[in-house]
Amino acid sequence: MDFFSAQDKARRKSTVLIIYFIFAVAFIIIGVYGAVLIGWTTYHDRAATGLWHPNLFLFTALGVLLVVLTGVITKSLALSKGGEAVATLLGGVPLSPNTVDPDEKRFLNVVEEMAIASGLPVPSAFILPEESGINAFAAGIDTSDAVVAVTAGCLKRLHRDQLQGVVAHEFSHILNGDMRLNVRLMGMIYGILILASLGRVVLRGGAVRGPRSRGRKGGGAWPILAMALIIMAIGYIGVFFGRLIQASVSRQREFLADAAAVQFTRNPAGLAGALRKIAALSEGSRLSNPNAEEAGHFFFSTCRKSSFTRWFATHPPLEDRIKKLESTSRGSVRPEPSQVQSGISDGDRVRLSPAAFAAAVGSPQPRHLSYAEKIMADLPSPVKEACHEPFGAQALVFCLLLNKDGPVKKTRLDWLGAHADTAALREVERLMPFVDRIDRGLYIPLVDMAVPALKTLSPGQYQAFRRIFQSLVGVDRKVSLFEYALHRILVRHLDGFFTKKTSGHRTWHTVQSVEKEIFLLLSTLAWTGSQVREAAQESFVHGLAQLSIHREITVYEKEECTFKALDRSLGKLARTAPVLKRKLLTACVACVAHDNWLSLDEFEILRAVADAMDLPVPPVFPGKFKQA
Repeated sequence: MDFFSAQDKARRKSTVLIIYFIFAVAFIIIGVYGAVLIGWTTYHDRAATGLWHPNLFLFTALGVLLVVLTGVITKSLALSKGGEAVATLLGGVPLSPNTVDPDEKRFLNVVEEMAIASGLPVPSAFILPEESGINAFAAGIDTSDAVVAVTAGCLKRLHRDQLQGVVAHEFSHILNGDMRLNVRLMGMIYGILILASLGRVVLRGGAVRGPRSRGRKGGGAWPILAMALIIMAIGYIGVFFGRLIQASVSRQREFLADAAAVQFTRNPAGLAGALRKIAALSEGSRLSNPNAEEAGHFFFSTCRKSSFTRWFATHPPLEDRIKKLESTSRGSVRPEPSQVQSGISDGDRVRLSPAAFAAAVGSPQPRHLSYAEKIMADLPSPVKEACHEPFGAQALVFCLLLNKDGPVKKTRLDWLGAHADTAALREVERLMPFVDRIDRGLYIPLVDMAVPALKTLSPGQYQAFRRIFQSLVGVDRKVSLFEYALHRILVRHLDGFFTKKTSGHRTWHTVQSVEKEIFLLLSTLAWTGSQVREAAQESFVHGLAQLSIHREITVYEKEECTFKALDRSLGKLARTAPVLKRKLLTACVACVAHDNWLSLDEFEILRAVADAMDLPVPPVFPGKFKQA
């Protein structure tokens, strides 16, 4: 799977979706205009004087646009809260990280393993408790607010390999940029459907007023009722177009997600087994929630039994998906690329090329999953439990900042003792011995695991946690690369969740449009591994060469390359097109590791830069647990 190409395709599909939507609305306007024309001429006892009445058409078009766009905007605003809003709409309830139910615990473990292997913050886990069919979905605007949800039937009927295959399928939708497209499509479908609902309302109103209106000129309420029926019919023609759009956007993506899941798990039999169970089950993958149909394109498998032809199916037939997976089982799963070798290192460094680093983005492999499974198995129980509840998650993050020998650790502990409450200090002291046994290479995966628990804080609690975190970082008046990386990752995934800040909508497509930000980014990275200007300049030029910039440019002065300035540059670079992001990331790696060796410090800053651009990087460093 090529992450950047998949992201680019998702963006292009958004454009195609808008074109489909415009055609559907245009057809609806024409249909409603015909209905209004019939009703208007009948009600006023006027013989038709022609089919074209500009003023009538204008008012009709404005009315339809107002209704449809109101529906689109209303639904889109409701869904802008992220994956949790979609899950709640479909009857989902959040799963407690401390659940004792074995099926739920297995699901949570699978989600955490997939997230760590993918280089993503762990999505919130939801269950649809009223649904006995086998189904699942991933939803969200971006990776910061993603959720993965499964039906109760999915948990009860699938064994671990099958569940892992389903969750891997949903993670591919997260990685490939499908979630934002799905939310946008759901808003548009609702706008198209709203006209049919309006026709039903008019029909009921006309029926109630009918007896009192019979004496009026023009036949009383019958023209209104007739027009309502026609609008309903046109509304359902809109439904036809809506379903056609859903199918055209969704169907091929399911084959791609199946292929990505197989590449991730190296186990086509698990996913094929889940599909076979759906085929054998009387409920199949159907859902009873009334909102499921408008969200049909979100799901792992078809959520409604369709009476239409396959043209309107949001998913390929089960037998076709199973056949493809079986052919994969009989053949050989594509071997993993070997350029990024987690665990092949020389002391504190890992060897890889810039192109290989970029190729690993959004393309987790079975070795990454095995690594994540080992982390989950070896993680000390107190640390794992702390990741799963908000109070412990805060203390764990503080421990990661404190896990440094010497005067800095003592200074930070003293500050924490003076400014944090007693309970928080006790929790930090309880966790510190366990955190001391964990290599720093595992710190960022721990933060990814803690994100869901930190999202359950109240806004006030989060702001208090954020203040303490920033104060601890600044106690020694020096910010390390790790501290910046940790801060950047937490801020991106939590600030956006709590404050719902919106970024600009413009997308930058050329190097020239973001040159200033690129120069600042590469200059900052060049100075992170160099103390001498000549060495920094060499690294800087090496990075520029990846962007085909060969003119003579001088690296920025070290004093200009502050983390604050870097934040501003990353804010704009995050809005670049996927193809340009690939080049930018390759340039960043070439800049900090132009000898093809990457240190842990360099990986952490690269991970923060990639995360700022919403590029998930699988784990590279084989973190270890020290013996007690």
